[in-house]
Amino acid sequence: IASTSMSLFRNKYLKDNVFWRHDTWVLDKQFKAVFGGRTEAFNCGKFENYYYYDVRSMYPYIMTKEFPDPHTMRHHYKNTIDNIQHFEVISHVSVECPYMKYPLLPFRTKDKILFPYGTWSEWYTHVELRRAISLGYKITKVHETFYYLKTCKPFKEMILALYDLR
Repeated sequence: IASTSMSLFRNKYLKDNVFWRHDTWVLDKQFKAVFGGRTEAFNCGKFENYYYYDVRSMYPYIMTKEFPDPHTMRHHYKNTIDNIQHFEVISHVSVECPYMKYPLLPFRTKDKILFPYGTWSEWYTHVELRRAISLGYKITKVHETFYYLKTCKPFKEMILALYDLR
């Protein structure tokens, strides 16, 4: 199924102006900012007066959204949060988290992922960093940044066409 969908995408929907970055050093750094989902149970028991969401087809929905345009990637070592606030992708930062019951940003150790408070250095997406700042985190230093000047929606046409056919 995966190879069939990739073939369909490449042959019918992939536009000439979209390409995959093959720079392994860039990909290695970008993968450092990927942590996976948080799956903790914060409370147990019976609950009244609450809301829950059953999001059907989350992957197709997300694939219709904007992705960074690979043609517009920039990279620098400046200690500034301007690019974090205005552009998308990742930065290696030192952060300071005040005490909070459920910290937002993860920290990767050799064996596991923690959600600490205090100070540390890690790679994060700019979306996560903007949210962390709104919760009270402080970015004390920006070590390295990758950002994209533009975004694109390479999968939207294919997803909408196939979703209607299901």
